[in-house]
Amino acid sequence: MRGKTSEPALHARVSTQKTTLFIRRFRRLSLLHDKGSYVDIYASLTLAEFNQLRGKEPSRLGDIYQDELRELWRQVDNLTTGKARLEIEIRGYGGSFVPLYCQENSV
Repeated sequence: MRGKTSEPALHARVSTQKTTLFIRRFRRLSLLHDKGSYVDIYASLTLAEFNQLRGKEPSRLGDIYQDELRELWRQVDNLTTGKARLEIEIRGYGGSFVPLYCQENSV
């Protein structure tokens, strides 16, 4: 009887093996499900980012960036225009234009 096991013990061992196998498969399925969920979320975020870059769905941060960029370009245009006006004004004075700092130093 040493090599033989009783039927209830054999049934218990088989049942334990099936339970262990079921638990392993369940854990693997859970892991795959979690990975699938992660990939789904990542794909959604990537798609949203792609659409923002393509210009279909501008983000609030993108709007702020565009507004700041427009404001900076407006300031550059104003400075360039002011510089051009001053250069024209200086040329209009011809050789008689003497900057104020030169007048103060000569006195």
